[in-house]
Amino acid sequence: MSSDGADAMPYHINAIGLDIEKSAVAMATDYPEDVLYMVADLARIPVADKSIHLILNILTPANYKEFSRILMDDGLVLKVIPGTDYLKEIRAILEEESEPDAPDNATLNYNEGKIDIAYRQRIHDTCEVPDAHRHLFFEMSPLTKGKTISDYDIKKLKAITIDYELILGRPNIKLI
Repeated sequence: MSSDGADAMPYHINAIGLDIEKSAVAMATDYPEDVLYMVADLARIPVADKSIHLILNILTPANYKEFSRILMDDGLVLKVIPGTDYLKEIRAILEEESEPDAPDNATLNYNEGKIDIAYRQRIHDTCEVPDAHRHLFFEMSPLTKGKTISDYDIKKLKAITIDYELILGRPNIKLI
């Protein structure tokens, strides 16, 4: 592989999914999609410079320097940040007093300082959760990592609140 990752994709790919957690990548590959999935770190994304049109960065830290490296000159980042009501039902079931994933002004200000915002929107809704899908919210949420979740806990989850701040723009980080 070349140092810039140019040999990482020998054929045309429409989408790339990456996560640092092998289990998350394994779960994503269970679905038949035309996507290249990989275990990778945002500190060094294994794709060529200026080769990506759009980065969808969902509920994870952003590496705007690396995003600037791999994005085409007209490329965009869609950053998804959890809002204060994000997964509030799971928090209530876990009886957590703190809200570690809820953004504060510092999180939003950090992102605003690293990206030229073209569009911004909050999405907030509460949806019923079918019985067969309740366990998935506990399996995928970092709120439950390292915690014991009982069948009783799973049965208590009747609805889930999604609360996101969407930020679309271009990183304003200059590469050296």
